[in-house]
Amino acid sequence: EQMAGALAAAAVDKSEAVTRLRVQLEGEQADALVLQSEQLSIEANDSENVALSEQETILRDEFANDMAVALDEQRGALEATASEAQAVALAAAAAAAASE
Repeated sequence: EQMAGALAAAAVDKSEAVTRLRVQLEGEQADALVLQSEQLSIEANDSENVALSEQETILRDEFANDMAVALDEQRGALEATASEAQAVALAAAAAAAASE
């Protein structure tokens, strides 16, 4: 009877040990999944940051180009206005000289 009791106790101990190991393994697997999820999230954020940085650079370049074109057009318009004003002034001076 003592032998049967000892065997039963050993079986219970073994069953409890197996249960503890299963719980520990499940906990470790859950921790590993959480870490993997965090790593994937970090990688996704890094990729998104790189894409946003590239997009920002493109937008800055486009803005700089648009501003350069607008400034060139404005300069051209000012030069044309100055040339017209100069021509009008010369014509007025010529008319004044002719009337003298």
